[in-house]
Amino acid sequence: MQKNEAKGTAVRGRSLVKWLLVMKLTAILLTVCCLNLSARGLAQEKINLSVKDVKIKSALGAIQKVSSYRFFYSDDILPGDVRVTVDAKDATLNFLLDYIFERTKLTYQLLENNVVVVAQKGALIAAPTVTGTVKFKGDSGLTTAAGIVITEQGTTRSVVTNEQGSFTIEVSSPDATLVISHVGYTTQRIPLAGRTTLDITLDPAASQLEDVVVTALGISRKKKTLTYATQEIKGTELSDGRPLNVSGSMVGRVAGMTLNKTNSGPGGSNRIVFRGNRSISGNNQPMIVVDGVRIDNDSKAVADVALFGARDNGDGISNINPDDIASMTVLTGASASALYGSDAANGVILITTKTGRIGKGVGVSVSSSYTFEKPMITPDFQNEYGQGDAGVYLPTSENSWGPKMSGQALEDWTGKTQPYSAQPDNYKDYFRTGSELLNSVSLSGGTAMAQTYFSFTNALSKGIIPNNDFRRNNLNLRQTLKMTDKLSLDVKATYVEETIKNRPLSGAGNRIMSTLVAMPRSLRLDDIKDFETTDPDGTLTQNYWASPGPSYQNPYWSAYRNLYERKRNRIIGLAALKYQFLPGLSLQVRSSVDYYTDNSEEKDYNNTFWLTDYPGQGNYILNKETNRQFNNDVLLNFSKDLTPDLSLVVNAGASIEQFKFTRATLNNQGLNAPNIFSTSNAVSLTNQVNSYLAFIPISRTEKQSVYAAAQLGYKNALFLDLTGRNDWNSTLSPQNASYFFPSAGVSAVMNELLNLPAAISFLKLRSSYAFVGNGTGFNQLKPSYQLVAGGNNGFVNIDRTLRNYNLKPEKTRSFEAGIEMGLINNRIGFEFTYYKTNSRNQVLTIPVPEPSGYANRIINAGNIQNQGVEALLRLTPVQSGQFKWNTSFTFGANKNKVIKLDSLQPMVPLTSGQSWGAIVVKEGEAYGQLYSSSVQRDDAGRVIVSANGLPLLNSEQDFLVGNVNPDFTAGMTNTFSYGAWSFSFLVDMRKGGKFISGTQGQMAQKGTSEQTLQGREGGFIVPNSVFEDGTKNSIAVSAQDYWLWVAGNSVGELFSYSATNIRMREVLLGYNFPAGSTGKFFKGANISLVGRNLFFFKNNKFGIDPESSLGTGNNQGIEYSSIPSTRSLGVFLKFNF
Repeated sequence: MQKNEAKGTAVRGRSLVKWLLVMKLTAILLTVCCLNLSARGLAQEKINLSVKDVKIKSALGAIQKVSSYRFFYSDDILPGDVRVTVDAKDATLNFLLDYIFERTKLTYQLLENNVVVVAQKGALIAAPTVTGTVKFKGDSGLTTAAGIVITEQGTTRSVVTNEQGSFTIEVSSPDATLVISHVGYTTQRIPLAGRTTLDITLDPAASQLEDVVVTALGISRKKKTLTYATQEIKGTELSDGRPLNVSGSMVGRVAGMTLNKTNSGPGGSNRIVFRGNRSISGNNQPMIVVDGVRIDNDSKAVADVALFGARDNGDGISNINPDDIASMTVLTGASASALYGSDAANGVILITTKTGRIGKGVGVSVSSSYTFEKPMITPDFQNEYGQGDAGVYLPTSENSWGPKMSGQALEDWTGKTQPYSAQPDNYKDYFRTGSELLNSVSLSGGTAMAQTYFSFTNALSKGIIPNNDFRRNNLNLRQTLKMTDKLSLDVKATYVEETIKNRPLSGAGNRIMSTLVAMPRSLRLDDIKDFETTDPDGTLTQNYWASPGPSYQNPYWSAYRNLYERKRNRIIGLAALKYQFLPGLSLQVRSSVDYYTDNSEEKDYNNTFWLTDYPGQGNYILNKETNRQFNNDVLLNFSKDLTPDLSLVVNAGASIEQFKFTRATLNNQGLNAPNIFSTSNAVSLTNQVNSYLAFIPISRTEKQSVYAAAQLGYKNALFLDLTGRNDWNSTLSPQNASYFFPSAGVSAVMNELLNLPAAISFLKLRSSYAFVGNGTGFNQLKPSYQLVAGGNNGFVNIDRTLRNYNLKPEKTRSFEAGIEMGLINNRIGFEFTYYKTNSRNQVLTIPVPEPSGYANRIINAGNIQNQGVEALLRLTPVQSGQFKWNTSFTFGANKNKVIKLDSLQPMVPLTSGQSWGAIVVKEGEAYGQLYSSSVQRDDAGRVIVSANGLPLLNSEQDFLVGNVNPDFTAGMTNTFSYGAWSFSFLVDMRKGGKFISGTQGQMAQKGTSEQTLQGREGGFIVPNSVFEDGTKNSIAVSAQDYWLWVAGNSVGELFSYSATNIRMREVLLGYNFPAGSTGKFFKGANISLVGRNLFFFKNNKFGIDPESSLGTGNNQGIEYSSIPSTRSLGVFLKFNF
């Protein structure tokens, strides 16, 4: 039995039993060896004693009341200033008296049942007393740490924390050092330096030797046994920044990851790519798996729709509640994800959510955060010249080519006479202050047999665009149950209800943004807010400062009279039953579903300028999409130590995956009566949304698979991995539907094999090779037909794409090799990976000659190569007392090359035609080359101008602007903690890559851009220019003529910029309230200040975020009318009960 501390430390249980055994053995030895039957050795009566903060005399009296012993002593020898606390059960008299007299010079003699207390020579020992609390740091915050051993270094003095995590220990010196240790957590050594109160937080141990990660098919493995690269992110790292889309928190934390965002408002989609683009016409984003359930991550943000865009309806990963995530494992390579099959060729994001905890009572966690946001970056406007053309004021002009603004009184477009002066904030002031309010509650509890986890999260957000709102409710229930000693059940259900209101279109379809950047610099926002009038017949009419046209309209009309609402209801379910036949043999049967519906309603009022396709007075569109994905699988696991040195783990299984998509659309194509939004008021109902979005009413696919994986381990140091999988894919013809892909890998833990220097805590070498196949999209094999009106019974139309019944699966071969190292007790951790992949048999859609009757044909062709490196570095530079500093670095560089394409088509566009540029795949070059039209130049690089002094243009888009992909990405995270305080920040970098800004081109054409100031007075000569005959140009042109010429003709060369940027991605400052400081009702509390996307350290000077994109497809590199990226600041509160 261990000694209890004097202020409430309990002495019970196993510690008591150990002490009793020691006492009994001691008595026996004394009897045999010394024949000294002392009374002390025979004192084995069991005593229960509980006293708190009493004098020694009172403690002795309490013993006398509950036992048969009587005490004899003189009051003079009892110290009056020593007080004790004892809480003991089944203790012996010897133990109790030794403990009570520990801080005195008292001793005793036992004569049968009489105890004589006597004093030895010497003074009373003065021992300092230290009190404190200990907490565990985990994904759910700080939790009480009971049963933690606190020891004074160099002595046998030790205590154990009670159920509240509190302790009290007497030490030998004010300068003593306490050692706090617990299995699975980093041992701390804390010099007291005179302190008598401590608040201690135990961090999870960072041992690379025993880290367990979740791998393919949800199989947990020790990280040191893996033959491929994985990256792990804690749930708190993803949720503490309070993102609506959790993928935004991955930036800078995952090596080799590139992210682009649609900037479409709250809950918008992100495009994620690992290790470069592989597929030309297919998807390049990773697969998302949550607790073994694959979820549909289609963003519905159709990017390949020219500049007129689509509406981003949010991706699948944005529906996941960050507060429910326990951990995330990122499998960036084909070897890591080979068991998931063809859909995992681009990597896998494995998300593990929280489960119920085992312990007394129900743990309750309540959190609330509120953040507000403003535009982080805005374009640079000129504020010298106002509304008009050719230097002349025109109140009905859409341009800023008017005279210089000096406050002169002029009659404006409203009919009022007002000062003609700059309105420098008429762009920024249009945006409201956005906000995000996230409230979450979770309950967790259970026993060793059953655990329950329940959570509810409500997210309310207001975008910076007026009338753009977002709401999401997440309900999550997970139940794990051990039904028998061998049978266990894991059941989970997640329900997501999400509503998006008035999310604008992307690209030029976003008339709010296109109008704001083009709006004359002298227009007052207060005048524009009066955006509508009522005609005598009661019809609403738009207020606008110029003649109506399809490209621009009053931005408030766009916000309040072009209405859109999308409602999503999503259910994600999982049921897994596992039977443990033997300690090393189990079978798991699992079924999962991801089912959701999107219902949208669009109302466009009469006098909406861009409704040029429809003759009616406004328009009304209803759309319903249903997505259903079922997955059923079975997995057999066998593990056995074949010999003391040889181990074997085998997993084998099969699965069937079914996907079904349906769409039903009703488009009025105009309204007979203005602003009556009903299908009965339609001019002509159709089932197409518009002319540039393909009509796909239904798609169904199925994939059947069998797979197996084996791992052979030798001396827990050498490991061999072998996997094999065969898929049968319904998107391919029967003769090509079956394809097999294997993988193999080896790893060696060198510190287990060799006697390395003590500084090397861990060293592993690994290498792997994988072959992964991939099917194609729905309906690529046979022609499709459509019945249209006409003639007597209608006409049958055949689509103009020549399908290919003999399509073969895409094939990706991947090799990677790496090293993992831990130094100085793993205070330094390093991982490095080299990889190379080749993707062949690309499924391409290429144009064919017109006389064939077809516009395109589908073929297999191509070989795209990616090779690069990934690196991670983790450091603990300082760990001293209560202060700790952790830092980590990530780095990823990828080099891409198109080795081969079709012999008849050496260049394939990644998008339909766009005026500003073309993103292509070209043989011999890198994936994602950006081409545009350009000004003509001579061999010396001089601009060639015509007789009027304006540049001659190359209208063909054959000028190489550059590549849209970055040269490398990097991130740096620093975390500092001191006592209850913590501070962290994340900086990420994107180096290289090019993009074309259609926004800047639009501003230049309208005269609102700062770069249009040159030559406003007297014109200018185009720099470094010559006539066609080579003579120097001497003809000046006006700024308006120049910019209308080059921007009006969409010369992308002049509006291309570097995508290099460095930004402060995230900052957190938090305080954990010590246990007891928030009352007995709370087990812990935390308050944090949160900042996201705070500022750029480096960016192009024209005020555009390089991460902005038209959508999440493969045609990245062109920005047009994007909503500004936002800066968020807020507060995050969390309470644990």
